[in-house]
Parts: sequence; structure tokens; C-alpha cells
Amino acid sequence: MKFAFFDGDNIGNILELLFLQNKEEEAFEISNKIKIAFNEIESFIKKDDSITILMNGGDDLIIKLRDKNALNKAEQIRKIFFDNSSLSLSCGIGNTVRESLENLRIAKLTGKNNIKY
Repeated sequence: MKFAFFDGDNIGNILELLFLQNKEEEAFEISNKIKIAFNEIESFIKKDDSITILMNGGDDLIIKLRDKNALNKAEQIRKIFFDNSSLSLSCGIGNTVRESLENLRIAKLTGKNNIKY
């Protein structure tokens, strides 16, 4: 059993800057793309009974994986997100939610847009 914690890279900063520049429409467009991306990710996960969504909100996702292909599944999820939003997603994978969060933090600190296992 593995857990994967995903978080969008710099999304809060991107949206904040757009709002500060009075570019609300662009911010709303990015927000909509993120929603679409996560809807696509949910569809992908629902087709795979080895994955369970524990939390999905904003640009964060925590899943539980019950097979040995955690890294491959995480890469597929990141690809779906990028293909639908043109934004990157970092991921931490671990044996517990806490360990996955720690690995996510390391992924973010070491350049983002990657997976720390």
C-alpha cells in the first residue's frame, strides 16, 4: 500500500499575480482548466480499482494505491493534469500519508514538477 500526495506547482502565485494585475478573466480561465484537469484525473482513477481518492481539493490530491505501479500511476496523473491545464504537478509517494507529504515537500524544494518516491 502506497500513498501519493500531489500539489500544483506555483498555482497560487500565478493566480495571485493575475489578480494583482487585474487579469481576472485569465485567472478564472486557469482555475477552470484546473477543475477540468482534476475531473479528468477523477475519471482516470474511477476506472482503476487499485486507486482510492482520499482528498481532492483546489490543486491538491491525495490517493491510496494498492498495487506496485505507484510511480507509473503518479506519472499518468501528472500527465493528465499537464495535458488539460498546461501546468505542472509535483508528487510525493510514501508508505503513509505523512511520508508522502514529506516526499512532496522534498519534490517541491528540489525543483518542482517531479515525483519524490
